[in-house]
Amino acid sequence: MKKAIMTLSCCFIALVFASCASTNKTFIEIKEPDRVYEFGVVKYKVSPGDILGVMDTKTCRSGSGICWEVRNIKTGEWGYVHAERMEKRHHVYEGRSNYHRAIESNPKDAKAYFNRGNAYSNKGQLDKAISDYTKAIELNPKYAMIYYNRGLVYGKKSQYDKAISDNNKAIELNPKYAWAYYNRGLAYYNKGQLDKAIADNTKAIEIDPRIDKAYYNRGLVYHDKGQYDQAISDYAMAIELNPKHLYSYNNRGNVYRTKGQYDQVISDYNKAIEINPGIAKVYSNRGFAYYKKDQHVKACSDWKRACKLGSCKNYELEKRKGDCK
Repeated sequence: MKKAIMTLSCCFIALVFASCASTNKTFIEIKEPDRVYEFGVVKYKVSPGDILGVMDTKTCRSGSGICWEVRNIKTGEWGYVHAERMEKRHHVYEGRSNYHRAIESNPKDAKAYFNRGNAYSNKGQLDKAISDYTKAIELNPKYAMIYYNRGLVYGKKSQYDKAISDNNKAIELNPKYAWAYYNRGLAYYNKGQLDKAIADNTKAIEIDPRIDKAYYNRGLVYHDKGQYDQAISDYAMAIELNPKHLYSYNNRGNVYRTKGQYDQVISDYNKAIEINPGIAKVYSNRGFAYYKKDQHVKACSDWKRACKLGSCKNYELEKRKGDCK
């Protein structure tokens, strides 16, 4: 299970113009006690009367439906919730947008188009976001962040050439824009231009060595190129910067498996499961490592768990062979 880290949400990038909370258009009024999660574990609890603002929409880490990134309007705490669950248990409603009114009162307000574009992007309305970013660029063609955010949306739409072009312009306007290098590197990776992806992630790290995602994505590229020691080093740095980076543990475990270092494999998969115990593929991978170490009972236990989570191939195969019960 190799997974490239996607781009930052546009809401984070919009902080120059407005707080994230002001871009919300969807809100959740909590009707009964519930929980907000991060990496599959409870981050904080919410109570009746609490209001959560929806900041971003994405596929859940488990692959089961749509999750919302939310922020508690009262406390500012953030985390993730399952959209369908929220709609069934609580009151989900649309807030009014100040940006429509700002644009109506001043059609030449680039900031209003920019922030409305962010709101559209966070709602998954990507074509509307592109339209607003394009209008903002017409009104203010010298602001790097607008190109960067439009590039984010083109990346979400898998239009990687356009994403590269927008990040090129952002870098031209701001040569120290580390995140623009990072996201251009992501587009190059998705196009299979691995050397360019390495160069851009390296540049992002030179400018801002705190970007864990740049180390992670460069590790992915090294992994694909068969440069396993470099991949391990980058995954390790991503983990140092973000100890809850599940995919760094998982993918470093995959590299160790390629190298036949099964104790390290198991250690990394253990950590990935500790962070999120709901991903079938990690159990399947750890089961393979136990199997290679002749620990068949543990292997079968992991494969059975993976089957309960929806991945039954290994368990059913070993069960037919009589090796698993």
